[in-house]
Amino acid sequence: MSYSKQSKENSPLLYSMQILVLLLFCTGMLLYALGLASLSKVLQTQSFFHIGGLLFVLAFWKKFSKQDLKFLRIPFLCFVVVICLGLLTYFNPIMPRTFSEVFRSVNTHILGYFILFTLSFLFAFYVQRALVAVFFGFIALLCIIEIVQTINITQETQGFRRVPFYFKEVFTYNLWLLLPSAVCISGAFVFKNWWVRILFLSGLYPCLEAMLANGERSFLVALVGMFIAPFIFYTYRFKVFVLATLFVAMGVGGIFGYHYSKNLPDRYNFAHMIDNFSEVWNTQPSEMGKYDAWCFSGLKCTNESTKDGKASFTWEHSSLARIAMTKSTLLAVLDNPLKPHIVGVFEIGQYLRHYYELKNLENRVYMSISGDSFNGYNAPHNFIISLILSYGILGFLAIVVFVGLLFKNIRDFSTTSRYALDRLIGLSCCVLLCGISVQCLFDSIYGVILQPFFVVIGLVYGYSMRYRNGPLSNL
Repeated sequence: MSYSKQSKENSPLLYSMQILVLLLFCTGMLLYALGLASLSKVLQTQSFFHIGGLLFVLAFWKKFSKQDLKFLRIPFLCFVVVICLGLLTYFNPIMPRTFSEVFRSVNTHILGYFILFTLSFLFAFYVQRALVAVFFGFIALLCIIEIVQTINITQETQGFRRVPFYFKEVFTYNLWLLLPSAVCISGAFVFKNWWVRILFLSGLYPCLEAMLANGERSFLVALVGMFIAPFIFYTYRFKVFVLATLFVAMGVGGIFGYHYSKNLPDRYNFAHMIDNFSEVWNTQPSEMGKYDAWCFSGLKCTNESTKDGKASFTWEHSSLARIAMTKSTLLAVLDNPLKPHIVGVFEIGQYLRHYYELKNLENRVYMSISGDSFNGYNAPHNFIISLILSYGILGFLAIVVFVGLLFKNIRDFSTTSRYALDRLIGLSCCVLLCGISVQCLFDSIYGVILQPFFVVIGLVYGYSMRYRNGPLSNL
């Protein structure tokens, strides 16, 4: 790069524009960290990224090149596939919607995420490295605040999930607890100094304490998956021996945990769940209420569930409802695996209610939280099965390709970069993707969490591709 061109790109005006974009992005992340998807009906939190992104494009469009933007080619094609399949749901007669309603849903649940991902990618790819580092640092600070606040929530908070600030109890509060956990786990792999490793591992304690304070069980399962993941895909010495030792330790720990959980409340009695899962799963979803004590103490359940009385054992309501909804959704998928059904995961509960009124009534869930409006809850507590139903197998494969591409490229960056902090950023994102994927098997994710998640992965992907060959690779 010539001196004159470099001076022009580092001009005070251009630098001031970068600062403004950074401030807008930080404001957006702060609002997401507070649990606010919008400030009013007009001003959405993502608007701060849209405004900042527009200013950024106007200031930097001359720097864009086909060589740089090739990294967005496959993500773009994947989202185009999902968008097209989403638009095809307009022709689904099960729950008719106007084309404008379908288009708004596509914009909210598909296109909007890609825009946030792309703007974050461009920001990390073109803005000065120091400002990108500030944004990373600001996100880290927000994670620390979230953990501290989650732990410090008073007993006045009602319900089994405790969430800070303006988050709602129903939100799956995963990003803000799993991301710092991913950083702590990754730091133990990236840095060679044992004191630094111990420091990072000690950071897992407040993360775990926050998860226990929140009360969501799937976070604990995700944490186990995140802990195992880097042992498998990261590079280190004596890998075969370490993996063998890890799997033996996991086996011993699993046996101990199985027997220890027998003395825990039903919500955490995993031994009881393992022993009886096969019988429950092989029961029709409309009949699973016979295992739910709530069906015999006030909860309105189907006649198929209650006509023969309680089963020989009971199952904790929350996990039983998830099993019933997952099987009910999976059976709808198997009717036509290629068919995209509806855009919006949180429309599935209502959609399946209509779907099973037409056929296979025995496949509906044994209860509904809102009279006869939903098939169980408003959404199956399995984000992966939900995506398959929403967009069909082809749409889900497009999503898998998108995530797989990010994982591969960021993972390669995390293993080849010469700089420990860069490896930490890359590995943390890979571990986070593993944790989110595991946790998605047990719950769905609301937009107020998904939107900052796409900001984070777009930011790391852009940073990884920018510095894939060293800190000056894109100049």
